[in-house]
Amino acid sequence: MRERNPQLDILRCAAIMGVLVAHTTNFRVPQWWWDRLLIRPSWTGVDLFFVISGFLISGLLFAEFQRRGRINFGRFAIRRALKLYPTLYVLVFGLMFVRLVKYGFHDAGWIIKPALHDVFFLQSYLPGTYGHFWSLAIEEHFYILLPLLLFFMLRKSLVGDTDPFGKLPLIFLLVAIFSLGVRVVHAVLVQPYNHFTHLFPTHLRLDSLSFGVLLSYWYRFHSDRFGSLVNRTRRLLLTISMLLIVPAFIFEQANIITHTIGLTSFYLGYGGFMIAFLQIPLTMKGISGWLLKGLSYIGKHSYPIYLFHLLIISQLQKRQLLNGWLGLALYFVSSIAFGILISKLIEFPVLHLRDRIFPREVAEPTGIAHSQVAGA
Repeated sequence: MRERNPQLDILRCAAIMGVLVAHTTNFRVPQWWWDRLLIRPSWTGVDLFFVISGFLISGLLFAEFQRRGRINFGRFAIRRALKLYPTLYVLVFGLMFVRLVKYGFHDAGWIIKPALHDVFFLQSYLPGTYGHFWSLAIEEHFYILLPLLLFFMLRKSLVGDTDPFGKLPLIFLLVAIFSLGVRVVHAVLVQPYNHFTHLFPTHLRLDSLSFGVLLSYWYRFHSDRFGSLVNRTRRLLLTISMLLIVPAFIFEQANIITHTIGLTSFYLGYGGFMIAFLQIPLTMKGISGWLLKGLSYIGKHSYPIYLFHLLIISQLQKRQLLNGWLGLALYFVSSIAFGILISKLIEFPVLHLRDRIFPREVAEPTGIAHSQVAGA
């Protein structure tokens, strides 16, 4: 496995902890004001994941182009599949098998149909095995649409063009306007509010991933000016970014502001925070260093933690182990520990095999401006 970027892994940790906090409402009702204040914005951890994904995945493709003058889209697709599919399919097919054994094959459509939605990544429009799988479909659709876009941009570019992706800022603007416009239309015409109609569909959420692509493009192709600008304005950028996330603390998820302009505000805020945070050197020494290493370690395993944490909730609920603060602590510890175990047993072995059979075609970049691609 290649050296990873600690800043991005720490941000992944923040995102997955937000998701874990949000889903505590599956087994408890927040009692205190500070408890409700903590839970209210926690679901936006998914938006942070989206921005990071757009930044990371486009960074992989941009790095290959900058080093080789072309992009092997087939190899990219295979490597992405081997990163994402094995762990997901172990959960989906394993749970489907257990349910079929338990309930029998009579009227098994309610078991098989959600699994098929997961296999073909339709969960952002049709219910999957678990409710949180909608975000997986959005990311998978993005992994298809982004290479297609870059492929056509390369086809239209001139031979020897060192920056054939110059129209990406305009494309992002169009995607952002489209997604926000459709969200507003949904909010006005589709009533009452429902996650499946107002929050989950891919076409409503592609702008957050696209913003990550835009940041990656500026970071890669205009690194000197962009890096200098971020460094000069880092404190202001952090302040503005935090203010953009504030509406998540004020408005409920079903509020029309939240699922229209709020989603735009969140990805702008998280993107700005990510870029500023990447420019902050971290010291991995002393007590603070150990803490950062711990957070980075959790972020490194965020994908299986995300996949399996609702399974953990269901198993703990069956055993009535989610009562009180001890139950809450058990949920967090179990979800994180089990996700790490799944990484060791499935994800990382497959990635090692992937890197041997389909090695990355470009040398590993170095430095903060490029190390975000590590471990992807």
